[in-house]
Amino acid sequence: MFVSMTLCDLPSLPLEDRMVDVHARINCSYADLFDLIVEFERRDAYRVDGARSMADWLGYRFGFSEHSSRELCRIARSLEFLPAIADAFRDGFLTFDKVRWLTEFCTPSEDESWARDAVGLSAHQVRAFAIHRRRLAREAADARFKRRYLRIVPDAEEGVVRLWGRLSDSEGMLVKRAIDRAAEHQPADPETGALVAFEQRRADDLVELASLSLGADRDTDRATVVCHVDAAVLASEDGVATIEGEMPVGAETVRRLLCDGRLQALVHAADGQPIGVGRVTRVVPHYLRRVLVERDGGCVWPGCACAHWLHAHHVIHVAHGGRTDEDNLVMLCPTHHRLVHEGGWRMRGEPSALRIVRPNGGELHSRAPKPARVAVGARGP
Repeated sequence: MFVSMTLCDLPSLPLEDRMVDVHARINCSYADLFDLIVEFERRDAYRVDGARSMADWLGYRFGFSEHSSRELCRIARSLEFLPAIADAFRDGFLTFDKVRWLTEFCTPSEDESWARDAVGLSAHQVRAFAIHRRRLAREAADARFKRRYLRIVPDAEEGVVRLWGRLSDSEGMLVKRAIDRAAEHQPADPETGALVAFEQRRADDLVELASLSLGADRDTDRATVVCHVDAAVLASEDGVATIEGEMPVGAETVRRLLCDGRLQALVHAADGQPIGVGRVTRVVPHYLRRVLVERDGGCVWPGCACAHWLHAHHVIHVAHGGRTDEDNLVMLCPTHHRLVHEGGWRMRGEPSALRIVRPNGGELHSRAPKPARVAVGARGP
């Protein structure tokens, strides 16, 4: 009340001066935040909390929305290469909205000119120019589209499959964005802690997209991948299985795939004789998956905003006696699903009181728990 009375008593000119001062301090604070984001991301410090990206960590740590988190990270990365615009923003000559649009199209060679010229433009004018620059890149789309092709050639000698081809501008960037967006969220190598090469993460994400597509295919015979595994290996922490009888994979990887994918497990006894065949269809029925999606609303990992391409994870795995029911299942994104299998992280407890344990035994505490869902049409007190 004292502050309100003080402001009410101020003449308009000093009130304006205060707003100018507050706006300048906000700009400086944002400029400092951008510097800190760049440095924090450069160190991969967000990975300590199991976050898939710097943007997810901002949402987890400070409660930013997914959109705001990604915008802050994008602007911060861009301003690192636009020092003149960054200085004009810090000094109060450019607003946040102008900087947001300038960082979408401005190149380092244009940095100084736009830092000067944008001062006299409105945010709407800067936005219009940014959109215009976007459209220039889409010329001759039809001709580029007609040149598209994709070749997939298995190389038995090298034991790899080679892919190459060409897509039109908009379709190609759509595919690139889909793969890159998920690839940049991948965690560090669980063995060494080092950041996996971006090209390798792209390959991982392409495989993930294909795997999830097969999981949704109704033609089970043509879409199924068969895995051969010893019963003792499936129930142990370590060991090796084979996919299609020739490609070796880790037992933990098999357990992850069996959680919620299109994988048929052919279980063998110690003497090599088959003793059982697992189910071909999804381990988690569609009706139960719908219940889980409604209950969890997305990946249950603290701070993770991913709500697509989710896997249903057994807190206690089927191989260890876990049940495929609502009390033993949680929804995880592909990255965090790998983390609790191959990455060494563990989940304990029921979905309503879930505990996430780091590989070193420490517990990851959620600073921003997801609110409970309210049934549609529910009445308040």
